[in-house]
Amino acid sequence: IFAYGQTGTGKTYTMGILESVQDEHAGIIPRAIAQIFEYVQSEQIANGNIETKITLSFLQIYRETIQDLLASANQRYSEDNLVIREDPHRGFYVAGLQEFIVRDYSEAEALLNLGLENRALASTLMNATSSRSHTVLTLHIEQHGLLSENSKSKKNVRSKLLMVDLAGSERVRRTVSKGTRLDEARSINTSLSALGNVIAALAQEQVTHVPYRDSKLTRLLQDSLGGTASTALI
Repeated sequence: IFAYGQTGTGKTYTMGILESVQDEHAGIIPRAIAQIFEYVQSEQIANGNIETKITLSFLQIYRETIQDLLASANQRYSEDNLVIREDPHRGFYVAGLQEFIVRDYSEAEALLNLGLENRALASTLMNATSSRSHTVLTLHIEQHGLLSENSKSKKNVRSKLLMVDLAGSERVRRTVSKGTRLDEARSINTSLSALGNVIAALAQEQVTHVPYRDSKLTRLLQDSLGGTASTALI
């Protein structure tokens, strides 16, 4: 799930991570997490032999550097730019990114609020709380012991949900950005342009090349944009 648009249009508010997450009624991200745990609980009640493991990670892409929002301050400064790797089983992943097992909504909410304290926000003329980075929340869900369709054998299922609050595109002459804010705006607009090029290429009937590697954002989200992924753009 992506929130996309100009700065100040309500992307971060819609995703439910504007300041802090307080309950499951705040926005898309907290609602989605709450719904997942409700479903898992109902599945376990109906089929007591199912084992479910949910892990959560939270990162930001700030000026083309990948930062772990759940790392301690010392770790963030020493490992400021994490690297994207590719694995035949895991797909694209960020090496060194911390993943936490969450057992209920309250644990996920606490981690979210910790990450939001470390996120890059700044004030511009168009938005008092402008997100200066792309934030990506990832939930990995593994279920063991599910009955297959013929009910004679059991299967294991792995799935992944990414909820992405993209930094807002902006016209520099309207925000009158200078210095660091200007560098941030250039980086944001460049990566959003790369995302637009990838989506445009995927929309063509005969695609010869999809430019996933033009930015860290599109490379990280490659398996969420193509293949068997179901993607929603807000």
